[in-house]
Amino acid sequence: MPLLRRHRKIIFISTAVLLILLTAGAYLLPKLTLIIPIKVDYSRVGAPRVYLLPVDRLIEVSENKRVGGVRHAGAWFSFATPFDLEKNYDSEHAQAFLFGNRKSFVVSPQLETERIVKKLLAGGTAETRKMKRLLGEENIASEYAALDLCLTTTPEPVGLSSSIRELSRTSLMLILKKAFSGLGDVIYRFSLGESKGFQFGNPATASDVYVYLFSPSDRMFRMKFTSMTQGVIDFFLTSIEFSAPPNRTQTG
Repeated sequence: MPLLRRHRKIIFISTAVLLILLTAGAYLLPKLTLIIPIKVDYSRVGAPRVYLLPVDRLIEVSENKRVGGVRHAGAWFSFATPFDLEKNYDSEHAQAFLFGNRKSFVVSPQLETERIVKKLLAGGTAETRKMKRLLGEENIASEYAALDLCLTTTPEPVGLSSSIRELSRTSLMLILKKAFSGLGDVIYRFSLGESKGFQFGNPATASDVYVYLFSPSDRMFRMKFTSMTQGVIDFFLTSIEFSAPPNRTQTG
């Protein structure tokens, strides 16, 4: 009889352990299917730039910068430079401005088909509602908000304590963020009155610096500055006026 009781006790304990493992597995498995790909695909060694977070940078807007320099009328806004323009080239969706000493400035507006929010909400009504719950309506209220959510997402906090919603959102945002990883090894976030944006790269260490600037109407403009100092880039940005006349600077 003592042997029988012992066997029953072993069976009871084994059954309890099995039930615990099954319950834990049912709880952990959906998380692990999200956590493992995130940790593998976005390791610090394999994808170090997805761990970058935007650093807020103050750009002082002075009236001297607004009225100084040489003013140019672009296709989508006017701006000033501290040096003369040598040539400019136009295409339907981009403009390039060439200056001396290999300095250049290229700008292209975001097309309607490229809008982040539009792509995220491209599904049907049910899918759109699901996406809004996943990301939070405040994070897709504008293009700027969507890109800010993307750039402030990293794999760092991912773990078993994360909710399925958090893991799903992180997984989606990291896919988007990886597309920006080739732009620079540092990200700055800035505000210019009603305009705001992000800068990728430090001109002290990179010849090409990229800026994604959002107009007061939330239209995004991709900009590439080549062989320019941070002071010159700030000069450009603070001089931009989106109420630019339609006339363009003539090709030299």
